[in-house]
Amino acid sequence: MPFPYKRILCPVDFDQFSALALREAASLALDSGATVHLLHVVQIPPSLDEGATGGLAVGGNYESRIEVARKELERLLTIIPPEIKREVIIEVGRPGDLILDMQAQLGTDLVVMATHGRKGFSHLVLGSVAERVVRESRAPVLTVRSSS
Repeated sequence: MPFPYKRILCPVDFDQFSALALREAASLALDSGATVHLLHVVQIPPSLDEGATGGLAVGGNYESRIEVARKELERLLTIIPPEIKREVIIEVGRPGDLILDMQAQLGTDLVVMATHGRKGFSHLVLGSVAERVVRESRAPVLTVRSSS
């Protein structure tokens, strides 16, 4: 029986685990005929929030970062079979917020994302985007982590 997935959101941050998550999303999409929505969030510095800046202005440094992200996404897409339907999305903002927003906006059936497995002080300071998405997503979330 095919999986019920029609739309799979795969957020990536271009670390070594992103390719693992994309391969998993592609495998599920191949089995179910789903579209993979590949999302990258160009992260704003934590010191800039909407209250301090009056909103997010995309310009200057963000334009070059968006172009770098576009090229990196094109490179990542070469690892999945061409018959898989795909959409590339680049947003500027906070990863946790935008992943959850895009999941709701697109109505994706599944989120497939990498987790870094941080522990202790590193986790306390940096937090976990994946952990937040698992807690708050309206769709099931499959986290992928390297076995090493």
